[in-house]
Amino acid sequence: MAQRIFIALGAGLAAALLFIIPMKGTVLAMIIAVLSTLPIMIAGLGFGQATAFGATLAGAIGISLYLHPIFGGVFALSLGLPAWWLSRMAVMCRPASEGSTDLVWYPVERLLGWVVTLSAATTLMLIGMAIIRIGSYDEFVSLLTQRLSPALEAMFSNFPGYTSDEVARLVIASMPPVMAGWGVVTLALNLWLAGRIVLISQLLTRPWESLPENLRLPAIARPVLAGALAACLIEGPVRLIGMTVAASIMVAYAFQGLAATHSITRGSAARLPILMGVYFSILVLLPWPLIIAAIAGLIDTVWPLRQTSASNRNPPTNPTN
Repeated sequence: MAQRIFIALGAGLAAALLFIIPMKGTVLAMIIAVLSTLPIMIAGLGFGQATAFGATLAGAIGISLYLHPIFGGVFALSLGLPAWWLSRMAVMCRPASEGSTDLVWYPVERLLGWVVTLSAATTLMLIGMAIIRIGSYDEFVSLLTQRLSPALEAMFSNFPGYTSDEVARLVIASMPPVMAGWGVVTLALNLWLAGRIVLISQLLTRPWESLPENLRLPAIARPVLAGALAACLIEGPVRLIGMTVAASIMVAYAFQGLAATHSITRGSAARLPILMGVYFSILVLLPWPLIIAAIAGLIDTVWPLRQTSASNRNPPTNPTN
């Protein structure tokens, strides 16, 4: 018990430090901050859900004391609790049949679905808190436009065909979907990395699954995406919600498209150069390669491009630790 308490404190304080470090304003600090949820996920996958929850509390309390309770709350709601929940889902299992000793683990596709849900929800929550604090959605946009326009004018001499206010409003409109999409990337990356670390440490209770064959979104993602895209046609907060949800799902579909690429190139002599070309193009030509990957992921849901390993898709109900 004492060991897990110390692990929870260490993981929570490490996560809090990674949350605070972007205040240094350096590029390296920003890159390191991507790993904010990693300590909590490692604690959850390797030492149990009580340890991960304790780490979330420790991090939130530490940030509240060092900065302000508001920042502690933001940490808990946007990073700590999502990290705890994902690690909890990842180790859930149930018997394959009554009396069987074989276990069926929580499907990877549903884990990816939770990544999307949590990313979109936390982004909308943070934007919603800001809107409520300011007063209304229109006041929120107007205030940010007033503050952003001078900075944009100072950075760029002119905007052909656009005023600085129009460009500022475009930047503001793109913020929620970019935040949500980036949230999908960071949560998925940290969950995978935490799983690999715990697996190497021989503490992972769940068998490791091949992601190229198993990474996909649940079928419900397609109608939700259609509804989100339809919401993008409506002005105001509805469009903001639609863009945020659509961006989260499309990034996840891009992951599915990349997984399919990994799967269908297995055994090919050209596999390495193909994959290197794909990821290099993502770094250089972002966002167009991700859009193409998302389209490939959508195609994979309708006409499967790869074979998936047989597994029971009914969700388990109990964590293993």
